[in-house]
Order: sequence, then structure tokens, then C-alpha cells
Amino acid sequence: MSSQAATNTPIRIAQWTTGNVGRQAVKRIVERPDMELVGLYAYSEDKVGRDVGELAGLGRTLGVAATDDIDEIIALRPDCVSYMPLVPDIGVMARLLGAGINIVTTSEFLTGRAHGDEAVATLRRAAQAGSASVFGSGINPGWIEYVAAVASSPCRVVERVRITESYNLSLMAADANMDDFGWGRPAGDPGHARDIEDAVFEFRDAADRHGQPGDRDAGDQRHPGGRRRARGYRDLRRPSTRRRTAHGVPVAAAELRRG
Repeated sequence: MSSQAATNTPIRIAQWTTGNVGRQAVKRIVERPDMELVGLYAYSEDKVGRDVGELAGLGRTLGVAATDDIDEIIALRPDCVSYMPLVPDIGVMARLLGAGINIVTTSEFLTGRAHGDEAVATLRRAAQAGSASVFGSGINPGWIEYVAAVASSPCRVVERVRITESYNLSLMAADANMDDFGWGRPAGDPGHARDIEDAVFEFRDAADRHGQPGDRDAGDQRHPGGRRRARGYRDLRRPSTRRRTAHGVPVAAAELRRG
């Protein structure tokens, strides 16, 4: 894409879904002269054939109709797919990467670690075959994982990075979220710890991302339901995880050390 910037050729973007995040992405893409929106993928049948401008609430049409056929998106040969479903589909991502299409995503995907070694290997093979890349970001997890890398940029040597992240879940007081965390279940309820682990699986990616700027693995990852040993790409010589609480719920404060 750097060569496109040098020649003032717009980056051709296909948007994947027009949910809450996707609609905002569409608005930003069409505002930028260095980007061109060329396609839209939609899951719902009632969206297929409709103009992206209508679906994104722009109040005008853009001449780009939604499709539910991935082959049509690939045939457009976009430079990048703005991939924003609620949950990523590793198979779909691999098809896009293998076709030479870069991906940027906010779909609970930062490094892929949370989805398992097989998923990471699949995406790596596809990306290498298509000479493409994937960049994961988002809000929670997402942007905070890059703060440490940016903040440490003036430093020649980084001895320790500590990030404590807490979130006010009262803003997400929906039944599904309450069920995920097991609130209201009796203490010691069988399977409680496992259910919490499944509910926060994407934060394994967050811990992995914390470790990468310092060229270190994230070591141990902990969550309120217990402890899981992180399996990563690099070793952290002196990992430690200290217990903290936020709104009465224990959270992890991981220290990444050099030395």
C-alpha cells in the first residue's frame, strides 16, 4: 500500500458488514480521498442488493451494492477488507488473505493467539501465500494494547511495562454479559471458572500483544476464574502477575520484564 500512497492511487477498500462499528468505518472511509470504497459484504438477506450509503445511514447512495457472496468480494480485487463481524471466521479470513487481500479488523482479534495455534498457523500460511497481512485492533481489547509500544518509543531500553486495565461493566448490563461472567450463580458452581475463561477468551490476545513490543511472551495469563499458562512465541524470563480488583472483581496486572 505504500507504493499507492506514493502515486496518489486510492486504497481500494471492501467493507465487511454494516453493524454498529461497520457503519462508522464506512463513514470514515468515504471521507478520505486516499481510500475508495469498492464493495460491501452483508450477512442479512434483506441487505443484499441495497446501497452501502443507505445501510450506513449516510443519507445518499454511493453506487456500491451489498452482496453475501465472498467470491464477489474477492473478484473486486480490493487492496484491503475492513473486516468487522462480531466474531471472526478464521476460514473466511484465510480465503481473503490467500487471495492477496489485506485485512484490518476489530473482531476480537489482535494476534490470533486466543483462537489457538491451528488458527494462527492457518492464517500465517494464507498470508504468506497471498503476500497479504492482517492487522487487529478494536476498543476492548484493542487500542490500549498499542499504548505501551507508542509510549516506549523514545526509550532506548525498556526494563518493565505494566498495564492494568479495568472496565466498568455496569455500562454493559445486559443478560448475555451477566450470564457470561456467571453473576448470580452460587459459589463453587461446577463449570463456573471454565465459563468465565470462555467469556474472556479474546483477552489472551491482549496479553500476547502486551508482550510483543518488548519482544517477550506474555507469560502467565490470569482471569477471575483461575489461571491458564500462556503458550507463546517467546519466553519471558521473570514473569509475574499480581492480583488487583476493579469493582470487586479481580483483574490481572501483568508485568513484562527484560533481563
